[in-house]
Amino acid sequence: MENNRENPFYIHKGKNHLRYLSIILLIGFSILGIYSIQFAGYVMLLVPIAAIFGLLSIQFPFISLYNHCFVIEKKALLKKLSSSEVFRYRDLKGIDLIKGYVNWPHMIIQTMFGEGGYGGFSKPDQMRLTLKNEKNVIIYRFGGRKEFENLISNIQKKIMPST
Repeated sequence: MENNRENPFYIHKGKNHLRYLSIILLIGFSILGIYSIQFAGYVMLLVPIAAIFGLLSIQFPFISLYNHCFVIEKKALLKKLSSSEVFRYRDLKGIDLIKGYVNWPHMIIQTMFGEGGYGGFSKPDQMRLTLKNEKNVIIYRFGGRKEFENLISNIQKKIMPST
């Protein structure tokens, strides 16, 4: 936070199981690539380099709610690759939950015909923030659906008294 160091009253974290699995796999690829240099030559040096770039691009999302604002943080392994965005409650006009969907029949048919990689059969839950300057900010859901809905209701409680 800026100058004051208050503690958040609510923290929403993502379910990071796939991120942890990705870290383990990328470290394994790095070790395997370095080990295989002696068998396949220096061409295999590309594998650990690509895995290191993959490791650096993994970010862990958090949303922390404070009394006067909320902060969206994406923490990476390197501090320079981390990002944060601050939204003050007084600058928000409204907040909406846009429910996502999965079109299961479409997904099954596309997968059966080998075209599942083209996508187009699902949309994630979204939080739409409407700022007072009429700008919309879309934040995709991370974590569980119930926790995400709880986060939105907590933000709505903070916005309503100020409008």
